[in-house]
Amino acid sequence: GCLRGKFSRHCTCWAFLMLSSALNYMRMAGYVHRNVGGESLIFCDGVGKLSSLEYTRRYEEIREPEPKIVSPFDPPFPPINYITTSAQGTPEFMAIEHKDARLFFVPRNDKENPQASFVPNFLHDVECLFWMYYWFLYFHVLRDTIATAPTADLLQHTQAVQAHHADAFNTEHFGGALRLCLVCRPAMFLPLELDLLRPLYPAHLLRPLDFLPKFRAEYEVV
Repeated sequence: GCLRGKFSRHCTCWAFLMLSSALNYMRMAGYVHRNVGGESLIFCDGVGKLSSLEYTRRYEEIREPEPKIVSPFDPPFPPINYITTSAQGTPEFMAIEHKDARLFFVPRNDKENPQASFVPNFLHDVECLFWMYYWFLYFHVLRDTIATAPTADLLQHTQAVQAHHADAFNTEHFGGALRLCLVCRPAMFLPLELDLLRPLYPAHLLRPLDFLPKFRAEYEVV
């Protein structure tokens, strides 16, 4: 099934490791996936597989974001064969630059060109995978933690975390300000985020959040 299904922590973390390797192989081959989401990542027979390759392009062939083709079988079941939306990808997991189709971080070699246009690259695929892991923590691990140790203090802290993350995966508002702040101002917001999460999660599951400060630096050298 896809990673929106119910899998153990071990299986899901193992799948993420394999999927990150798949994206790295695509990067080395010069391809950008551009549609990383819950339905494009499949876990089958102990193996994580990357699917939904219809938007995959060679990086040098991408000129600007293309509209996404939506099947007539996707809700809300449009009356025509195919329609388009503003960008490829799954809104819950889409990289912040990709969602708005504009640069938040101007690459250093484009500093003299303030009108540099946005083009999806492999780092946007990696950011999508990161937000998928974050979703896994918030919706799967948190639920499991509450079920196994429902103390009063834990439940109270969980309510505070849920209130803080209420819009993190809201497709209408695209995560509010939380995800934008975490990527654009990690030095300020990541410590606050970790203070909220540490009482609920084992340290090894929070380790991937250390990657957040690297996004901005990497975007500026792509």
